[in-house]
Amino acid sequence: MMRENPNTPLEPDVFATRRPARSADMELLTGLRELRDYASHYLHARLDLARLEVRRGMRSAVVATALAVLGVGALLTSIVFLIKGFAGMLGGVFTGPGVGDALAGSAVIATFVLAALVHNHISRSRSLATTVEKYESRKAQQLARYGRSVGNGVSATSASERNGQARGEPVHA
Repeated sequence: MMRENPNTPLEPDVFATRRPARSADMELLTGLRELRDYASHYLHARLDLARLEVRRGMRSAVVATALAVLGVGALLTSIVFLIKGFAGMLGGVFTGPGVGDALAGSAVIATFVLAALVHNHISRSRSLATTVEKYESRKAQQLARYGRSVGNGVSATSASERNGQARGEPVHA
């Protein structure tokens, strides 16, 4: 860039490249809203993690207490059945009337163990599905507002496009 008068300092024309203040203010507000949403997302995720830990602890305590009470009852009942069954087997020496009681005691124990495992699986599945649904909804809202979300970073590209970029394949826009 050539100066017409060598005595005048070369100053950039600051006002020529400046955007209107209203546009900059709107961008700033949009950026702040996005930052607020991301901060809110982070805080909610941390709170959900804390709630999940408390819920897991409470659930474990309740399940452990219930299983302890039921287990003690079932164990005592099973022990009575087993002792009665073995006593009957010894008394009848292979006549078999006590075999039914021994099998019944074993079945009671197996039933309680199976019920506890099924209950644990169902409650964990429900909790996971609810949490996934919540965060997918938040992700969709952020994607609609800003064109990106926590899950996909800078742009709103699909998973297949991102996978193609990772492998070096051309992406068709």
